[in-house]
Amino acid sequence: MDLPSTSTAKNQPTVPVEIQKLVLEIIYNYPGIWTKDCEIEWGNLTEEVKTKSKTDVETNILKLVFKSAKAQMCDKLKELILDKRLELSSVESELQKWPLYSTFEYYRKILKRYEEGLWFQQKRMIDLENRSVMEDEETLGRIRVKHKNEIDRKTRTAILEILEEYPEVYGNIDTTINKDYQPIADELVFRTNVAVDLPVIKNIVKSTRELLIKNLKTNILNTKLNRDEVEETLSKWIYYPSFRYYRPWVKESEKLFWEMRGEADKEMEVDTPAVIEEVEHQREEEAMEVTETVETENVAIPESQEEKKSEEEEDLSFSFDPESADEDKPNLPSAIVIRYNPPKQTESIRFVQEYKSEIPESCTEARRAQNHGSQLLERSYPGIPNRKFGEPDNKKFGADESLTWPVQMVLEDPEDKNHWMTYFEGWNIAYKYSEEYLEETAWYTLKVGKMKKKFLKEMEKLDKDAVDEYRSRASGTITKSFIFDYEDVSYFHSKANEQYGFAPVLYISLTKKIRPPVFHFIPINILDKSVFQHCTKRMANKPFHSLRALKASRTTVTNPGGCEKPEKCVCDKRYDLVYDKNYVQYVQTDSSGLLNFSDVDPNQRALSIECSKECGCSSKCPRRQTQRGQKTPLIVFYEGKKGFGLRAGGRIRKGQFIGEYTGVIKKAGEGDDTSYEACLGGIDENLVICSKEYGNAMRFMSHSCDPSARFVVVHSRRQESDPLIPRLAIFALKDIDIAEEVTISYWKEDVIEEAIKKGTTIECLCRTEKCKKLIPV
Repeated sequence: MDLPSTSTAKNQPTVPVEIQKLVLEIIYNYPGIWTKDCEIEWGNLTEEVKTKSKTDVETNILKLVFKSAKAQMCDKLKELILDKRLELSSVESELQKWPLYSTFEYYRKILKRYEEGLWFQQKRMIDLENRSVMEDEETLGRIRVKHKNEIDRKTRTAILEILEEYPEVYGNIDTTINKDYQPIADELVFRTNVAVDLPVIKNIVKSTRELLIKNLKTNILNTKLNRDEVEETLSKWIYYPSFRYYRPWVKESEKLFWEMRGEADKEMEVDTPAVIEEVEHQREEEAMEVTETVETENVAIPESQEEKKSEEEEDLSFSFDPESADEDKPNLPSAIVIRYNPPKQTESIRFVQEYKSEIPESCTEARRAQNHGSQLLERSYPGIPNRKFGEPDNKKFGADESLTWPVQMVLEDPEDKNHWMTYFEGWNIAYKYSEEYLEETAWYTLKVGKMKKKFLKEMEKLDKDAVDEYRSRASGTITKSFIFDYEDVSYFHSKANEQYGFAPVLYISLTKKIRPPVFHFIPINILDKSVFQHCTKRMANKPFHSLRALKASRTTVTNPGGCEKPEKCVCDKRYDLVYDKNYVQYVQTDSSGLLNFSDVDPNQRALSIECSKECGCSSKCPRRQTQRGQKTPLIVFYEGKKGFGLRAGGRIRKGQFIGEYTGVIKKAGEGDDTSYEACLGGIDENLVICSKEYGNAMRFMSHSCDPSARFVVVHSRRQESDPLIPRLAIFALKDIDIAEEVTISYWKEDVIEEAIKKGTTIECLCRTEKCKKLIPV
């Protein structure tokens, strides 16, 4: 396999085949390279190649070796499947004859969807020939798109991002398909595991550029915005960041629009919310035009009017897993250590003198309102502003051309099913926007609004009158309503979650007599210096290679779980070396990331060990559930006599990770009130997590004699060098539907029975069929 003759490879020596094989074998241990092109891992790979081969090969040459290997794999599959039309067994036989095949067989996993697309195309070609109907490649692409139903937004955005590397494509839309669009299709497979036919990509490119020109025309000629306002309005367009590089190619069109406007119109000033309302009608007409244009060209547009599901059947699943949550991203600590002097910083632990809940830095408009807003709210919630901008502030602060207007919340309008009452971050002024417009400009907030709407519809089964009254209060002006408190607590707590890539948490009460709970919301644990030092001195904190050297392994447990790299996973061996199997039950997630509790004693502690980098798996490994965090929205709901409880904001499967119980990790027995304490026995009998003052939504789980979830103590860290801080996860014991309660059992059965005998009990409010009527005080 020779290196491709690219500009970056000029004047560079050809890498011997044996070195190329070695490089590809070593890359197997660096998943960050073949998923995100991680520069840190490239550096480590270069050093390892140098050590093992005793040859000094530059990093850019190694990258070319890797890129060439991927490209050859794609070409080989296309040749065997489409050109030669071999059967699956014959394809495997031919590939095994390939000298380099054995060194990068693992590429088959990331090329799986690409290969499936090739097999599908082969089948269609054979079917067409059998019917004696010869169709060209573009027609075949139409059939494929119809089969796929639609191209989702993530795939469409990825295509537009990839285009930036291929200027010849967006410089000449009508360029040859095979020559210029195939590299985009191949790169799309590498990035997203999605295969899309070439004519579809071409039409996406064409319709996107046309849509940009239409947006410019609308904002410049029809709405008559000035230059800054044009940029601001375009920046709210969900696809705009992905193809800003189109601007040079439409420069002449844009120049013509400004000339048609005339110099007098360029100085026009309009408040930002008014601008949005003005252009909305134009956007709706434009969206309809573009949909018609693209449908004519056989490109499926996401969320099209024709294919949009009904409200009852619409898929409300979320993707709360942004790039900022990846394990390779810095500044995402898994715990905070306070009173540590002198303070220091690491990627896994944040050290501070004291912890204070503050308005998230990303909420710039809320921070501005806190400093300048005229409306003072009579409340005090940690980390949540108590001032907002109102109507009197609009002229002074609403016309600032440099500001952005993030949408904080959308509330359903019972009188108008197609529009939503919309509030911007930091403002108490309501605006009414169509669902189609919000789908384009504030899709994430709209998804949360739809989830809340569906939740309330389910709650109608319990008390329809209360839900109707709640909707009535929410749909009107809520300047002085308690609903603003609930919406703000929901928004800023969800923002705290969002920075870790976690799902939102909402707070809802159907009675206006109860205010939201007051506590410090934190997605991760807090501990002081003494507890931190206690954790780092334990044997479990040692890296695996040190444990193996110190202690001979006992009988290995047979619970491989669902690790991506079972042959390299060390979690089971670590359990053998550190933990007492007679004291704690060992449980692990399967390949779907689910825990099987069928053989687990509900009265005994359960321990799960999550993978670290030592196992060689990626951040998406099924045995890293706690590391990835809460992915299902949760609702903190006022339950009446029981107080606030926790309900599901989406469907939760039996065995699924729900979230982590966070708070202050402290030594057991410190303090009298144990109502919010959870034991960390199994990892450390001397420690508990207290969520009385600091915690997350999990602190609101109610007791049930027939619980839907249970605690699992977790041994988890991403890197072997990270300090091991015990964690407490909550997994589902049964399927939990949206609006159903997430409950746990506070006590073991023998503790409840003993309390009943002694008479030290109170009434149990769980109301389940297995309810014991009485529980310990």
